[in-house]
Amino acid sequence: MGISINAPTEPTRFDAHGVNTTLDIALAKGLHAIASTSISELTSDHNPVNFDISLNYFSSPSLSTCSFPNWTNIQTVLTESIPGNQAISNEEDIEQSIINLNSKIQEAIHTTSTYKAINHPVSIIPRQLREKIKQKIDL
Repeated sequence: MGISINAPTEPTRFDAHGVNTTLDIALAKGLHAIASTSISELTSDHNPVNFDISLNYFSSPSLSTCSFPNWTNIQTVLTESIPGNQAISNEEDIEQSIINLNSKIQEAIHTTSTYKAINHPVSIIPRQLREKIKQKIDL
């Protein structure tokens, strides 16, 4: 499936009580060389994040296949397959939890999606809008 979760190693939100967290993440499909950086140049409690994407190893999905995820089923699968609050006591536990979450998300998307062969380029413009555009052109 090739989906990855990316986040900066530095916190992106700073709480007045000293609880710093990372709020900004990126989900990417087919993009694996992403550098995430929290930019601390503003006087805000939330830093902007820069996601640098390298296209050197970009793997484009096949044009002849389109996936249709069933979001309700994905939510059900994730709810049933991801345990509640896991005990995390060190950085290795955090890294392993991230790897497990990423794997469960990919697995849920893969198992609950339907795939259809498409013999033409897929349009992102909805059919109803394409029909209205065609009617305007025909006038």
